[in-house]
Parts: sequence; structure tokens; C-alpha cells
Amino acid sequence: KNPDFINTHSVINIILILIGPVIIASITEEIIFRGYLINALLTKFKLPTTAILAALIFASVHIFLGLGFLIYIFFGSFIPIFLYIKFDNLYPAMLMHFFNNIVSYLVIPILF
Repeated sequence: KNPDFINTHSVINIILILIGPVIIASITEEIIFRGYLINALLTKFKLPTTAILAALIFASVHIFLGLGFLIYIFFGSFIPIFLYIKFDNLYPAMLMHFFNNIVSYLVIPILF
């Protein structure tokens, strides 16, 4: 059974998912983990080490989702890191995070 926070059987839950994990989390996590953390780590480490540390820290914050998601999030977090570094802008990473969370919190639970 799906946890209550992924219950997509009511309109209010879908709205709350869109506001919380999809919009707010996508924006705030990118500001904190890509905008701040990447820049802070780059003052002490080279890019490959910074990317690995940032991915580990980002994944560890999501430990409440379980080990499987932790591994998925660790490897998946290299995509927004790459987008942020390539474009020197948080918006592409936020957009990717936004679509990832829509799929994770709405599309998959609705389909399965």
C-alpha cells in the first residue's frame, strides 16, 4: 500500500503533492544543494569530488524514502549537478527536479 503522502485518490492530495514535493522541494533543494553546497564544496575540492560529496549529502537527506530510493537519488542527483555546472544557472536543474518529482510523486503512483 502507498504511504499516505503519495495517496493520489483525492484532488486535495494531488494539489498538496504539486505544492510541496513538486514545486517547493524542487526549488528549495536546488538552491540549497546545487546553488549553495556545490559552490561551498568547490572552494575546497575539485569538481569530481565535489559532485560525489554533494550527491552523497543530497541522497542522505532522503534516507526516509528507503535504501532503494537512496541509491536512485544518489545516481540521479548527478543530472542536476551536471545541468547546474554546464549552464551556470539553477533553472535547468530546478526544471529537471520538478519533472522528476512529478513522475515520482504523481505519474508512477497514479499508474501503479
